[in-house]
Amino acid sequence: MPEGIALALAGLLHDIGKLFQRARWGEREGRARHPAFSARFVEQHGGLFRQAGLDPGWLQRTVQRHHEGWREAPEFQPQTPEEWCVALADTYASQEREEAAQAGSGSVPDTPLLSVFHQLWLQEREGERLALSPVHRLGEGLRPGAPYPEGRPNIGKDVYRRLEERVGKRMGELASHAPTSPEALLLSLAAILQESLTLVPADTQSEPDVSLYDHLRLTAAIAHALWLYHGGQASVEELRQDAEKFLLVVGDLGGIQGHIYRVAGAETGV
Repeated sequence: MPEGIALALAGLLHDIGKLFQRARWGEREGRARHPAFSARFVEQHGGLFRQAGLDPGWLQRTVQRHHEGWREAPEFQPQTPEEWCVALADTYASQEREEAAQAGSGSVPDTPLLSVFHQLWLQEREGERLALSPVHRLGEGLRPGAPYPEGRPNIGKDVYRRLEERVGKRMGELASHAPTSPEALLLSLAAILQESLTLVPADTQSEPDVSLYDHLRLTAAIAHALWLYHGGQASVEELRQDAEKFLLVVGDLGGIQGHIYRVAGAETGV
């Protein structure tokens, strides 16, 4: 049985194929589904995973088989406990988006990541639907996008191509360092994905307000936790049991302003 860190790696890479699929949208190659692109990424960098002590073939299969609902495409459905662990983690990380319509959209590469603040209501008005640019416009060279929303974000197929080039460059640099442990490889890959995928949407079919990087790291964390919860030897049936395996922690900052004034008053002797 694999270590939990291997499941975290599979969770981190399960949807990276969305980047490559969007970069080829409308082309014959782009008709492939994103899990196939994710598996291809693992295959291309198999030597890197092997050097870190992982089985590239196992990782490729576990990354590809993460959609339990795609019954018309058995090559993407989970079969082993490890594959189910990643598939369930993916569902836990995006449950409300699973309920959205799954019909394809012709504007997938042109759908930007929305600012989360657009849902705030100020003076009985909803915020503007401002969005984020993954990179600056072509005339300014390949620079990371700024975390400032704008009315006309720079997003499209050409932007995904440039992001793909950036990931490829970073993977080449990583290969020269050749991490020799799964932990080091996981952290290195997380840094590469944070740089490139923080300002692109994870989902373009429903509300695109969660970045692909955030979805990947959350899926990785849940897959790791779920595998450890079962001691690394879970069956498919045990993994699918709806037991209380997770707790949702909710915080409430209501009334914090009054508390701040009370603290300030106490410091001044009031």
